[in-house]
Amino acid sequence: MKIFQGLLAYALGRTVEDVSVTKDLGNDIRITKETAEALELQGMDITGWKIVGNKDLDKKLKNSAKDAQTRGLGSVYGMWQPIEDGGKVMVPFTVHSSYSHRTEQIKEAMAELQDVLGCFEVPYVENPLSDVYGQGIVFVADGSCYSLLGRGPGFHNGMQGATSISDLGVPNGWQAIALDDGCNLASNPSTVQHEVLHALGVFHEHSRPDRDSYIDYWEDRTSAPGSWSKYPTSNWHSMGSIYEPRSVMSYGSYATSTTSGVPVALLKDGGQIFDGERITTEDALQVQWMYCKEQPSKFPGYEYTETATCTSQDEVGATRKVFTSRLCDGISDCPNGEDEGDLAVCKEIAPRTPNGCCGAIVRGGQTCTHNPDYSYGDRETFACEDGTGVMFVPWASNRWLHVVAATYPIEGSVSWMSSIADTGICPPTTWAACAVNGYDATDNCETNDCDPNATCTSGFESYTCECNENYTGDGNTCTFIPEVNECADGSHQCDENASCSDLRDGYTCSCNAGWKDSGLQPINGRDCVEEAACCDAVQFSFPYEQLCTIDGTFDGKKRWSCTGAHKLFEVKYHSGTSTFYLFELGTWTYHAVLAADPDFCFAESDSDYTCLDSIPADLISPGKFEWDCKEKSKYHECKVICEGQSKPDKKFVIRCTKNNSVWSVHKGSVPSCAPPPPRAGCEESLIGEDLTSPGGNTWTCVEGKKDKKCTAVCDDGSSSENFEVKCKYSKNGDSKWSKSNKKSSPPLCGAEGPKICHEDDIDPDLIPEGSVVWECKANSKQNVCKASCSNGADADKTYSVKCQNKKNTWKVEKKKMTILNCL
Repeated sequence: MKIFQGLLAYALGRTVEDVSVTKDLGNDIRITKETAEALELQGMDITGWKIVGNKDLDKKLKNSAKDAQTRGLGSVYGMWQPIEDGGKVMVPFTVHSSYSHRTEQIKEAMAELQDVLGCFEVPYVENPLSDVYGQGIVFVADGSCYSLLGRGPGFHNGMQGATSISDLGVPNGWQAIALDDGCNLASNPSTVQHEVLHALGVFHEHSRPDRDSYIDYWEDRTSAPGSWSKYPTSNWHSMGSIYEPRSVMSYGSYATSTTSGVPVALLKDGGQIFDGERITTEDALQVQWMYCKEQPSKFPGYEYTETATCTSQDEVGATRKVFTSRLCDGISDCPNGEDEGDLAVCKEIAPRTPNGCCGAIVRGGQTCTHNPDYSYGDRETFACEDGTGVMFVPWASNRWLHVVAATYPIEGSVSWMSSIADTGICPPTTWAACAVNGYDATDNCETNDCDPNATCTSGFESYTCECNENYTGDGNTCTFIPEVNECADGSHQCDENASCSDLRDGYTCSCNAGWKDSGLQPINGRDCVEEAACCDAVQFSFPYEQLCTIDGTFDGKKRWSCTGAHKLFEVKYHSGTSTFYLFELGTWTYHAVLAADPDFCFAESDSDYTCLDSIPADLISPGKFEWDCKEKSKYHECKVICEGQSKPDKKFVIRCTKNNSVWSVHKGSVPSCAPPPPRAGCEESLIGEDLTSPGGNTWTCVEGKKDKKCTAVCDDGSSSENFEVKCKYSKNGDSKWSKSNKKSSPPLCGAEGPKICHEDDIDPDLIPEGSVVWECKANSKQNVCKASCSNGADADKTYSVKCQNKKNTWKVEKKKMTILNCL
């Protein structure tokens, strides 16, 4: 078993067939102080590992996660959990904009995890802040590939310059996983699965305490010996599965090598350790054991996902299992590919070739079909979707090659992406499996011993029975569940201040009027607290000293504006998460989570703030302004900062004494922050059409003491070239608008401008009779057009006209020229 529960980051090296990874990942392992101490106590070598503090983890969520102790070393952080009773383990994910070019590959890799991990749900979330998930993973570009080992709420490691996980656009309970194309992600998306399994608590396969029985390892060849440290025997929990060289959790032979082409580890027989194409069946079964089978309180009677058994042994002599859902899926999971045609009859997508080979094969993620128009020697070739090809080349050491598009078909030299030594008449199915679409399944429910009140579901070689609704049992025997009214007999667990509603299967609870759910229980109505009277003005002590007062609504809920801190804040509701936050004013950057309750209001029930009476309306300035408030020992004091001003009005001060919480004027009278009324005579509606864009524009105006100036803003967003008009106020009311700059012109704003010296505007009396062809040459000063007859008439004559841009009138270029006759 490869389970380790602590907090660990790692760097991942990869190899693929015919390619050695040269990226030096160095000592990229990161662990917390607690995990480092636990590892060293168990005798594990952590030389070169980087120790990070807990500043990257949300303290509240960290503490709440500690109660879920798991099998493994130093259970600093707990396992992932369902977010609702009876639900699956929830691991939502999103992709940060820094790595969005790999979004589809990440989605595919995560979809496969959901297919094989049993009791997991792995949904993709487009916008985590607008959704309901308090835990999840965000994939971020960070120059290498690493992940925490186990759940670590809030972990970000400064990726993309983040100082908190919220800087990456996700809630505080999420954690980041770093990715980079240098980890071979483009050619091997199993890197994503490797990372995620670490986040679930799965350790490296090559660090098993018994690994020396299966591989030879040379410490002097690696740049990161800590990444190859063996896990302590006392804390390794085996499921009876021996070392698996194609586990998605294993490093390849050349990972972290200090010398290109020199392996760090090899199998005992000298064979290379290759990176798996995806999470193996045994990888997935071990996660199912850890999360599903070993948590009967959450998943009672859990049954492992159905498997078949391979008939051949792998590189270390083990006979492996394969999920029946993976039979005939075009990817070989068994050592000799027997899952692609021997264990079940596959439905091939194309008829067999004349040589008896598969009509279509899968290689490198591409479907390659038989090419009847091109054979090479006595072997058939296969053309792939991306232009590459699969073919046998005897002079390439008798190998089947996956040839690059530029050299398929072969016309000379050849280049290839991968190959395998095999002289068979067909490509070996372990290297290029037949392209299939599932297998012919037998309906095993035709003969079954399910109870009459159960439903039979056919499997690969068996069937399962499940009792129908309102029945209980093992499926072979089902007993009717008598209706019980828990609300009537008092066996319900509703709060004393909640109402119970009976259902056919169970009951529901809802808090009574004047009471609401505390949020401490996952099921409503189990813990109700009294709804306290709300206050519209509060003085915060945490996270910042500031005063927040009611200021309208946002998204249908109350909104408070805040002053007095180092910057302006607001309290408003986020409908996507059904939560009130303390946001920076006008942004979605939050500094505190106030309540996951759409009906939240401030009340005298929290040590972080004190309720104050609302500032009376007769003390509030007309117009737009902000409060500048400070807390003194005996009172709160506020001044007004009118919009456009940087300092408060010192002539007006209001105070609220702490003994009676009543606001009153301490000094001065209420100032007016309203703008002066508009002056008559220079209304924007009076700006003439000759000053307005033909394409349409609005005006941005500034009113001075003696005049008013307006700048054009194009309706279509195109450039307005800063065109400005002005109007001087007149006592007798005859004010007029004019250009601020006499040489400027109104912007076109997308409209077509006037034609200057265009050949279409040549005067008719200058145009020859008949069919004429104009050849024009225009520059910044003029346009000159030379005429010729299309029928060749007057070919010996030269005739041209010109137009100067300033005058915009056409005339004969030279006085002695005579007009052509093209009739």
